[in-house]
Amino acid sequence: MRKDLQQRSNFQRLAVTIDAETSLSVKGYIMISSVNSGAMPPPPPRSEGATLTDDQTDTVNSILSSYDADNLTESDAQEIAEQLKEAGINPSKSLSSVMNEAGFDSKNIAELAGLGKPPPPPPSDQTAQNLPDTATFSVTA
Repeated sequence: MRKDLQQRSNFQRLAVTIDAETSLSVKGYIMISSVNSGAMPPPPPRSEGATLTDDQTDTVNSILSSYDADNLTESDAQEIAEQLKEAGINPSKSLSSVMNEAGFDSKNIAELAGLGKPPPPPPSDQTAQNLPDTATFSVTA
């Protein structure tokens, strides 16, 4: 809370400096704050309990019928994932069950498609420490 008030105070000083200037050159400073605190929002809830309708089950089986479960490539897995997404079929236990019944390993498809990978880590604190606390700027007309 105190840091927030300090930042507001710095921005107010900057605004006052701009208003008080009469020349065409304005000088001031701004605080550079961390935009990404490293905290990621929680992922959206998965519909684990959602069961597929008969039409959705048919769609999944139709999509999978074009692929060889024993020789899936990364490209195949990405295509399957995209087709499921386009059909409005979200990951669920029910989807996994239908895929397994068709002879496909849903976890393997997700891994090959690059789904479920954690996001890249935020920049290290070292990078943020190398940035100056203030920056000087000049505006000329």
